[in-house]
Amino acid sequence: MSGKDLNIVGYQYNYPKLFIKPPNGDEIDAETITSGLHFLDDDSDPILTTTYTTDTGADGSVYSTSQISKNVINARFYLPKCQFKLERK
Repeated sequence: MSGKDLNIVGYQYNYPKLFIKPPNGDEIDAETITSGLHFLDDDSDPILTTTYTTDTGADGSVYSTSQISKNVINARFYLPKCQFKLERK
């Protein structure tokens, strides 16, 4: 079977997306901020805070709650080189 005999239908790439929520606004796709902007990936380390309670009748601690705190996300974007002309006034 050669490559021209293959008919791949419905294959879709799942590109990463980054949504930004400005204060008092709705979430927007980061790629819609300016034309040609492409989100590549990000680095983030979510801060997970777990709380345990002690029970005098049991040995050790008992899980109580978990909470994800706010954290910093370092995002990488690609913006193709554009040509523009600076004018002095």
